[in-house]
This record gives sequence, structure tokens and C-alpha cells, in this order.
Amino acid sequence: MVTKKGTTEIDGIPETQWAVKVNEVYEGTLQAGSTTVINQTGGYDEDTNSLTLLEGDLPLQAGESYVFSTRKMSDRSWYTMVPVFGAQPVGSTTQPFPTAEDMDGDGKSTVGDHWKQMVRDQIEPDIGAGDAPDPTDEPSEQPSDVPTGSPEPTDPAD
Repeated sequence: MVTKKGTTEIDGIPETQWAVKVNEVYEGTLQAGSTTVINQTGGYDEDTNSLTLLEGDLPLQAGESYVFSTRKMSDRSWYTMVPVFGAQPVGSTTQPFPTAEDMDGDGKSTVGDHWKQMVRDQIEPDIGAGDAPDPTDEPSEQPSDVPTGSPEPTDPAD
């Protein structure tokens, strides 16, 4: 269950912090029964009287239950949600989920079993090596070879 804790701004973008009671942990070091802070990029900006959403991510709803996908922010005292898919609403993790494996051996297939299965079967995306140089490679250009300044403006009539 979540309740709004506060807001801040980072690099000109509003951020909203939510106090979250941890009911179950599928991966990571948090403890069930603890409370932590989840940060959601985006939120209400009082200066501009507008709502800023990242990639169409909807704000969390106070009082609702979610399964979160987050990363720990080492320079902050919170976990930041993955945008868009980082908060999946769930009524209860004990609700039946017929297509899930019975991950805890209790004879029932539940929403909680589904998420345990998702963590077990997660696949790293293949983003390919790309054309980027190895970070240890020296640049092939010397600073004097790199053009400086802005290009001369061109006349569209030419």
C-alpha cells in the first residue's frame, strides 16, 4: 500500500516520493513488513500548475497495492521506479492466477507465484554490441583535428 510522502525536483523534472509498506519481496534486500520510499519520476509542478509525466507513466494512487520494479538510488534514500512498467497494480498477491506455476508449493497458483516465476525466468535484453568504442580505447582524433565553432549559416535562396 502506498501513501504520498513528498515531492522534489531533479534536473528540472518533478519527482514524487511515496511511502510504501513492503508486503512481499520477490528480489532484492528489502524485508517484508518494512516501509521504504519509492520515487516516481514525474508529478505535479506547482510553479507551472501542470502535471509532468515521464513516457505517459500515470501517477501512483494512494491506498493501492503494486508490484514494483525499482533501482536503488545510492545518492538518495529511496528506490526509483522503472518508468511505465515499474508499478503493476495488484489487488492481492494471494488471488488465483491459473497460468502461474505453484512456486511456493502450497497447491495454489496465485498472483504472487506469477511474480516469483517472472523473477526466476527474467531474460537480459540483447541490445547488441553496437558500434561504440570500448571505454578504454583512445580517441582516433587529436583535439586539433576536431572542428570548432558553429558552421557558417547558409542562405536558403542559394
